[in-house]
Amino acid sequence: MIEDVIKKAFYTGIGFLTNPKGFKERIDDLVNEGDMTAAEGKKAFAEFEKDFKTKTEELEDNIQNMVRSALDKMDIPSAEKVAGLEKRIKSLEVKVGKLTKELKDVKAPAKPTAKKTTTRKKAAPKKAAPKKTTAAKKTTTRTKKTS
Repeated sequence: MIEDVIKKAFYTGIGFLTNPKGFKERIDDLVNEGDMTAAEGKKAFAEFEKDFKTKTEELEDNIQNMVRSALDKMDIPSAEKVAGLEKRIKSLEVKVGKLTKELKDVKAPAKPTAKKTTTRKKAAPKKAAPKKTTAAKKTTTRTKKTS
């Protein structure tokens, strides 16, 4: 008889997981059949409800840990890490903006100075040098006169 009650409670628990109203109805059926008193039924339902809430919270925690572990293995950052990185990026953007402004201020001269422009005169074209002609030298032979 106790084994039957335990089996019924077990199957009722499974039914409760799929249909919470089904658990309460099953307890009522056990009370009506005389397998359980009304006080036992209330106590069983209260204990089961308490255990169910505890087990549900544990199950949720386990699922979150499994998902978090899987995401870590896949190197996917959590929402907290992404939010932290976005905050850090914004901070760095502000710093870069300030440094860029300071750099422009340092590079900019106090007063712009006008550049002097000079104009070059065009060089006169070079005259072509006269071509040297190579003329054959005349050779003359002088002869001595004898008298």
